[in-house]
Amino acid sequence: MEELKVIGAGLMMGLAALGGGIGLGVLGGRFLEAAARQPDLEKSLMVKFFLSAGLTDAIPMISLAFGLLLVFGVF
Repeated sequence: MEELKVIGAGLMMGLAALGGGIGLGVLGGRFLEAAARQPDLEKSLMVKFFLSAGLTDAIPMISLAFGLLLVFGVF
């Protein structure tokens, strides 16, 4: 049963990291595209970009915490 916990935790953390990386890549690309189209709005877009990047990066961090809790026997 312990092996399944480790496999599940690994899958959870790995897929969350993959999704977060893809999300940040798409977000960064869209930010650069928008900044190139509207250079005068770059500062406003940058604030929204960093807020969105922080929220997008929070999901893998939460998954990491739950995965480590699962591996080290809290659940």
